[in-house]
Amino acid sequence: MKKEKFGIVLLSLLISTSALFLNGCTLVGNLIGTIADNSQPILNVTTWEIQTITKGTPVTLYLRQGAYVIGTYNGLSSVGREEYKRAFAENRLTWPSGTTLPGIQDSITVVLKNGTSIACTLDGYNSHFLSATTVASTSPVPFPYLNMTAIERAGNIIPVEELRATLSNLHVPLYSFLRLDTKSGERNVALEDIQQIIMQDKKNYTVICTVIGLTIDIIVAAVLISNVSSPSSTKTSPPPTTGKGSCPFVYSFDGSEYVLDSETFGGSILKSLQRTDYDNLEHLAEVDGTYRLKVANRLEETQYIDELKLLVVDHPKGTQVVPTFSGSLRVLSDLHKPTSARDYANNNVLPLVTSSDNDWWVSNPFGRNSDDKNEVRDGLVLSFSRPENAKSAKLALHVQNTAWATEIEAQLLRLKGKDLGKWYEAVNGSRVYADSFVEGVKREAMLAVNVWDGTSWSCAGYVWFVGPYVSKSQIFELDLKKLPKDELRIRLESTAGLWMVNSVNIDFTPDPTIKITEVTLEKGIDHTGKDVRSFLGAIDDHYYVLEKAGYEADLTFKVPLRVDGLDRSVILKSTGYYTIHVSGQGEPHNDFVTRLGNEPGAFGSYSVWLLNNFAASRISDLTK
Repeated sequence: MKKEKFGIVLLSLLISTSALFLNGCTLVGNLIGTIADNSQPILNVTTWEIQTITKGTPVTLYLRQGAYVIGTYNGLSSVGREEYKRAFAENRLTWPSGTTLPGIQDSITVVLKNGTSIACTLDGYNSHFLSATTVASTSPVPFPYLNMTAIERAGNIIPVEELRATLSNLHVPLYSFLRLDTKSGERNVALEDIQQIIMQDKKNYTVICTVIGLTIDIIVAAVLISNVSSPSSTKTSPPPTTGKGSCPFVYSFDGSEYVLDSETFGGSILKSLQRTDYDNLEHLAEVDGTYRLKVANRLEETQYIDELKLLVVDHPKGTQVVPTFSGSLRVLSDLHKPTSARDYANNNVLPLVTSSDNDWWVSNPFGRNSDDKNEVRDGLVLSFSRPENAKSAKLALHVQNTAWATEIEAQLLRLKGKDLGKWYEAVNGSRVYADSFVEGVKREAMLAVNVWDGTSWSCAGYVWFVGPYVSKSQIFELDLKKLPKDELRIRLESTAGLWMVNSVNIDFTPDPTIKITEVTLEKGIDHTGKDVRSFLGAIDDHYYVLEKAGYEADLTFKVPLRVDGLDRSVILKSTGYYTIHVSGQGEPHNDFVTRLGNEPGAFGSYSVWLLNNFAASRISDLTK
């Protein structure tokens, strides 16, 4: 009787929210904006940070078959029932023999995550739910995939993961389609045909809206059915902080305006974590024999810069210069794309990670069981063809953090409560304590780069936080001597929801000779008119301090003489740290914080739980 009552309640909930599901991405615009700062200088939108697409927004649709369509977004609509039946019947004729996927009007049993089983008649599929008629319903009801464990038909049980993979592989028609106004008239585009939507803001920054395929409305379903009950005793939920930390912003003058080009020494949130960072300045242009930068604090934090210089690199034409984490400058001249790339859900993501472009793979934290330590990890497994005589390689990554990666930093600091100041003193005063803290952060939140030696994975290093506002290129040097001769396999992994990957390529060629010129600051004036050159010339604990948002300085460097016949790149070399403005108030959760740092997977479980909890609360507010 209890199960039957729950099923009726669940059906009522699903019926009441079905209109929301059918309108998918119009609902989630304010979701991450509530969790992470809305006032970001550059809009970063991931598969789970879907911004509201209002009607009239210019978009580009990238289709699965490789084509693209440009037009103005005009909303989502549903296919008529008879039209859908015809499309489904035509598609079913192409299925391989032995396919067990249920068809329209088949009798099925939907098995929910709580163990409830509901007998239904299948009406069709959408991106995030299947539609079915039950004994208790007079019209089709949506059953979100993320609330199901399996469906059963004629004794054959199909787990929901297999169901969704089959829908994608067979290119099964979905109920919804997107309306687009193009120069040649209105065009309706089926959701199952769309790989990605690109949207441009008013400054013409190209931003990723969403990779859909079978994900456009999964996000809505995941959020609406998330657990919003009180946290368990092992999960402490502090109120959201208003301090969204990242790191100092460095703007390059491109000849006409200043463009955000670097978030330097990301993740160095303590003095004991001070480090030197190296960033390609992609937008910097020579103007009247000078390079001009602006360094600025735009966030609720205090930033300490110990040194800031430029590395001007002259290198062979047609090559690229990219730094390693330690500051070695490597030359890319013959990049090879991966032959395969799959995420941890076994989705083929190769089209998203082969080029530094507008297509990103983004780790999706929603719909995961936060109590399962394996499920809160996410990543990519990539394969490359290895030249027979290659002894080493340069793995070239182009990556970025999500907005949640910086928000969770502040949340963890809030857990220290009134002991926050003592914790700062302890970590800054003990190298052992600081190193232990770094090891925990590496294990849980940095992007691990692993290589396959034929029998097991080994860690080649980590990508430190790069920030959510600017993407970063970085080289990993790989020794191939003990690795398989024909295929090189790479695994990138971290806690779900923290990383975005734009491209992963590899170069097996040796570096040519390059010329590196270190350039010191010629002129530096801050917003008060103070000369800041003496602060930035050397690593000496004599800091230029940007105390709060609004502090900034204009920096000028003299351009060194060019070398004829060579291309030129400029690398920012900067050293420092920052502290996020988080007030130390309330009772500390010291044991819990210790557990997050010492127990593998504990941080990931907390991060995924917290994000889903905030998301569910926000959606609950929006749907009241």
